[in-house]
Amino acid sequence: MSTKTAKKKSAPKGGGEAGHGKETHLRWFKDMLLMRRFEEKCGQLYTMQKFGGFCHLYIGQEAILAGMVTAIR
Repeated sequence: MSTKTAKKKSAPKGGGEAGHGKETHLRWFKDMLLMRRFEEKCGQLYTMQKFGGFCHLYIGQEAILAGMVTAIR
């Protein structure tokens, strides 16, 4: 009978999550803030009937887009 135990994998050490540094996190924050402000303004203009059609707001999902843009770059 074997008595070996599996080794636990430790989290990577570095400047941030998944190896991203402070500059990347700051860029994400600025991008997400810009997206949020844009969405809020779109909602206001739509409510004021400044444009027609369907307006699907993406408020609350800014991190998804910021991450996708980073992955594409």
